[in-house]
Amino acid sequence: MTRFQIFLESPLGERQGYLTLEDSGGMVHGIFSLLGFENSVEGTCTGEEYCLKHQLHTLISNLDCVTTMHAEEKSVYGTLTTERATMKLWGNRMESSRIHTAEKGK
Repeated sequence: MTRFQIFLESPLGERQGYLTLEDSGGMVHGIFSLLGFENSVEGTCTGEEYCLKHQLHTLISNLDCVTTMHAEEKSVYGTLTTERATMKLWGNRMESSRIHTAEKGK
């Protein structure tokens, strides 16, 4: 399991969330927790390049999204694209001990 703390540059300002992914032979699935909602994601991973398809639930709508990102040893960056906008995202790969602390803080 890989978990990232994500920051999304949305039209309404910076939003923080978490992306948790399981990799199975280049296919990935997981949860993108953002805006108070847990969104299922699925996609592919080639090396450190991710291409994810998912919905982004908000208080007023559900948006179909494609997230592409590049992960490095400790960081991640990329874009989240909807039919309305393309937004930058960046963040940090979380260590195992930090994952458990973040889960307890929910």
